Amino acid sequence: MELIPKIIFVIAVVVFTVTAAIWDVRYRKLPNWLTVSSFLAGIAFAVVMGALGQDGKTMSQWVFNHALLGALVGFGPLFLLYLIGGGGAGDTKLITAIGAWLGPFETFLTYVLGTVIGIVGSGIYMMFKASTQGVTQVKRDHFDRRSESSKSKKKKPSDSAREQKLRTRRALIPLGLAFAISTWVILAFGLLRDSF
Repeated sequence: MELIPKIIFVIAVVVFTVTAAIWDVRYRKLPNWLTVSSFLAGIAFAVVMGALGQDGKTMSQWVFNHALLGALVGFGPLFLLYLIGGGGAGDTKLITAIGAWLGPFETFLTYVLGTVIGIVGSGIYMMFKASTQGVTQVKRDHFDRRSESSKSKKKKPSDSAREQKLRTRRALIPLGLAFAISTWVILAFGLLRDSF
């Protein structure tokens, strides 16, 4: 990739993932306007790169072999997890958009590294919380479903408050943050190797 397209590529991916990470940490939800527009921008970038004949690839190679296949690699595993309740729809759309930008191989690496970061980060968070608040509090906050049902009988929180609490319990470290960090690592290694 030539210098100008590479700069546009890096800026777009970094701005998109930083915004996603901040949004997911703050609200524990990723908005459609961010994920869908980033997916479409990734497809548009592939169309332009193909039209310019970058890296000796045709438009169909850029669009189908890079952007759409990358999006599919991101979408597939997380959509299956979403169907069984193991991830959010926003996380699925986020990794799909990342795939449209990075391509299939880098998206797979981003998914694997993001999963590891999420697991390790959640473990560190729980250990820190257990050391400062006690193991009993961690169990009550994250694992004890009885305490949640007894609280809900006493006082009915609004649906949005209940959804927020469930999202907070389910994901100790927001998966959007983990995917953003893994994207930055993969992007840095790709730039160092000059594979982008």
